[in-house]
Amino acid sequence: WLLNQSLGYLHEHGKEANRDLDEAVFERDASATTLAYTSFILQTAWGQEAILGYAAVLPCQRLYDWLFSTLKATRHIAADNPYKAFIDQYADPRNHRMTQVLESLLNRHAAAQGSVLPPELVARAQYHYDAAMKYEAAF
Repeated sequence: WLLNQSLGYLHEHGKEANRDLDEAVFERDASATTLAYTSFILQTAWGQEAILGYAAVLPCQRLYDWLFSTLKATRHIAADNPYKAFIDQYADPRNHRMTQVLESLLNRHAAAQGSVLPPELVARAQYHYDAAMKYEAAF
């Protein structure tokens, strides 16, 4: 289902989508989900512990790793597909390094908290991860 929805989205918006996007255009045209998700990420990144920020952004990166690798491996992506370069970029194993970096940063911040993370911090990190994944699914 997610693969089919993603392919539909990529073709629906065309290759000119999001070009020359500025803050005013974003505020006017972005979906309610996009506005809520970006607000959530910004509030988490700027107002809370770093570990929560990493937990909030990691779902997007992990999902893109899986989604575009799977798309490329299981579907023919036509040369004239306006999102071919985007799909190729995120399906490239070299791009997956960013996911590893984010996971490493999350682990480093968790280790800095001590040998055992406080249960309330674990619960908050899980909440942020889950909330971000729900925003991803809402797209």
